[in-house]
Amino acid sequence: MKRIAFGILILSVGCFGLSARSDASAKPVLTGVVISGPQSVPVGKCTAFKLTAVDQDGRPMKVGLNRQVALSLLQAASVVFSARPSCAKPHNDFGIAAGHSFKTFYARDSVPESASVLPILNPYPPAKRKVGAPVTMNFVGRVTGGTWGGMIEKWSWPPVGPNLLSNGSFENGLGSWEVVPNNGIWTQECTNAEDGSCALQVSNGSSVSGSEYVCQPVSIAPEGAWYLLTGYLEGVSGGGRLQVGAGSCTNRVTGADTDIVGGTSWSPSVNEMAYLGPGSYYLAAFSFAAANGTLLFDNLVMQQLDNPTAEMFLRYPNYMGRLWDDGPQSLSADVRGSGTATMVLTDASNAVLTTGPAIALTSSWQTVTLDVSGLNLADGTYTVSLEDPGSNFVPRYQIIKGPRLASGYIDENQYLHLPDASGQLTKRFVIGVYDTSSAFGNQAGWSDYLATFFPVVKADLYLNYFQDGSSQANIEAMGQALRALGMAGLDTINNQFTPADWDGIPNGSYLIPRATADNGQPGLFAWYLADELDDEFSLGRGNPIQGSWGIRTTVRPYAPDMPALIVENSPGELEPWRDITDIIGTDPYPLSANAPISMVSASTAEAVLQGHGARPEWTVVQYWGNSDGTGWPTQAQLRQETWQAICAGAQGVFYWSLGARGWQYLSSALQPAELADLETVVDEVKSYETQLTGTPVVPFPVPLPAGIIGVARQVGTTTFLFTCNTTNAIVSDNAGHTWQPYDTQFWSFVS
Repeated sequence: MKRIAFGILILSVGCFGLSARSDASAKPVLTGVVISGPQSVPVGKCTAFKLTAVDQDGRPMKVGLNRQVALSLLQAASVVFSARPSCAKPHNDFGIAAGHSFKTFYARDSVPESASVLPILNPYPPAKRKVGAPVTMNFVGRVTGGTWGGMIEKWSWPPVGPNLLSNGSFENGLGSWEVVPNNGIWTQECTNAEDGSCALQVSNGSSVSGSEYVCQPVSIAPEGAWYLLTGYLEGVSGGGRLQVGAGSCTNRVTGADTDIVGGTSWSPSVNEMAYLGPGSYYLAAFSFAAANGTLLFDNLVMQQLDNPTAEMFLRYPNYMGRLWDDGPQSLSADVRGSGTATMVLTDASNAVLTTGPAIALTSSWQTVTLDVSGLNLADGTYTVSLEDPGSNFVPRYQIIKGPRLASGYIDENQYLHLPDASGQLTKRFVIGVYDTSSAFGNQAGWSDYLATFFPVVKADLYLNYFQDGSSQANIEAMGQALRALGMAGLDTINNQFTPADWDGIPNGSYLIPRATADNGQPGLFAWYLADELDDEFSLGRGNPIQGSWGIRTTVRPYAPDMPALIVENSPGELEPWRDITDIIGTDPYPLSANAPISMVSASTAEAVLQGHGARPEWTVVQYWGNSDGTGWPTQAQLRQETWQAICAGAQGVFYWSLGARGWQYLSSALQPAELADLETVVDEVKSYETQLTGTPVVPFPVPLPAGIIGVARQVGTTTFLFTCNTTNAIVSDNAGHTWQPYDTQFWSFVS
């Protein structure tokens, strides 16, 4: 296979302090092993699980010697374990190899049952054994989880193939590495190594970021793939960073990055998962230390991750797997992969209800449908899957057939329906606002505070970012105050990890009670699941209990009617989030980025594309600046930002922010004018709400000049056109329309 050049860099930069743990000097000690994997798996399916060695803080750690792990069943069960994906040659003993932190094993059962499995590290001799926590494996007729809908399990992205780095443990000096500049600060150190006998040492490095580094070209797959990057670091202070970006060793462009925490002992390895499309790249490992500091790097590994051979993205039902009783009764999905597959619908007893035609999968997405209108499905839970006997993964979605939700929902055209102050559901073009205020604790306090902004600003949704982790009484009081205004709130849970580091383990002791209490509360509509998090949080770092996927699967059984919103500032990286979230968001801020206003429309259009046009997209626009009023959008710019998002396909617009990082930063003399600007822009959008929430007309019904974009909506027999200029030039068409730079033109015609 032809390969494409890739670069790895290790750079020395200035001072930067990080803390690894509460006791930074504590040396990691192997204390046990944990089992992770899906909560439920189908009978007869050989399913991957993971054994992970952990230290005293519960963090994964590489073992210095080969370690044996025995799996003990706590009751009679027919489950078998194996080291092979086929579950052939079953056995109960597995080894974690020296220099590794985990071992993948497989389990399969022939009958529906629950099996409690106990992992035992170092089973012999008994005096040295370390017994881990038991884990229950549920083998069921089909994977289910109650009344929630959506994707059931995610692909685990296992690494495949060799380490693509040569001499990543520096046993051969600096062989295979180019030193830039060659000033003698990079040397081999063989008295202290994490792996093997030697490591890479940098001493007295420059404080200028990126001015000194070592580099190695690496080959990647030309078709693009996901990669896993890991490394170890030791330093008296500070830490390091792995970074992937487009470019070369001498022409670097920043990209995804992750921190390696440094300390007086070798850090636990961290994982960085990055998608690399066709092109040239680099991998950099920055050191954060004083100019005269000393850091050690060792055991740098880059591996390609295995792809699923079958993928499916459910287009409809488009909202939490909800198949409305009065909605369309034809399932739709985008599929890709290799081989031949079929869409299959089964009921709660795993009985096949209908099977679609054979689909020849290719590397490109293709849309397929499965008509279920003739089945007269009763209300309840169903599973739609993409079945391919030769696939290494079977994508499955749980579907909930039932009536529309009185608490609010998103319809098949991606529009929000929300109760007004009297409880009557009304269709909305979403206007949302961020806030960063204190907690008020009771409904009266919240009502007094919210009256500063609403209903003067005609908003639908309110997201107070500073309420993450606030008391249940406070969040319920906020919801009640919002409900009285005909609005609803989002509860923020994007930081609810324990420990709060790369492990990304959801804080279940907080999330489960919170979800149980939030479910059904008036004025609480959705979760704020992720705010500008790296891709690997969407992937759970390959572990179904980790990352934002872990948070989502933790809360959804307890709050099945609450959707999730994520907002990312890199819209090209949104596709991995497509099954984690129910609502996709992006937050382009053109003024702060010194970019044209069309940054908003470009970011929105990419987010819509990444969601396959089958999920609601809410764009966050810039409503902030400096405390003296500089850097804020003018009213004209705020209007342009808003309509650029709408013309690119957004079903909602949020504004960052009212609170202490936005409007409240302003002096009291400047606040009224800025709030009036927001009120004016929102009033115009809301004056078109009926038209903006009409039936989408696709494709756009009239030709548009270059640089002009728009959306069309039909209400009755009238089609309404909303168009925007994405350029800084005046543009005209042959029908007499003229667009000023970044401005709009609206018109309609009768069909």
